[in-house]
Amino acid sequence: KFYLFCYDDDSKQSYYEKGITETEYKISYQQLLDVGEFTREWFNKNLPNCAKEGSCNFTTIGGLFILQNYATYSERGIYKKV
Repeated sequence: KFYLFCYDDDSKQSYYEKGITETEYKISYQQLLDVGEFTREWFNKNLPNCAKEGSCNFTTIGGLFILQNYATYSERGIYKKV
């Protein structure tokens, strides 16, 4: 399963699709539960393939946490458990 998201790049007028796997989401959620936060530093180190696909994958995971009321945006690169 994938959580897909799309966006337009106005400078190129292009359309892209990117996404995260269910496994990547679950690993990230477990980190949030165990440590109380989900950080870009942890994301880059522990999910390198997901991070290499695009830095927006970190923001997407964090955004899903916020939508599900699991976390709040604390500061740049950090989501804190609610």
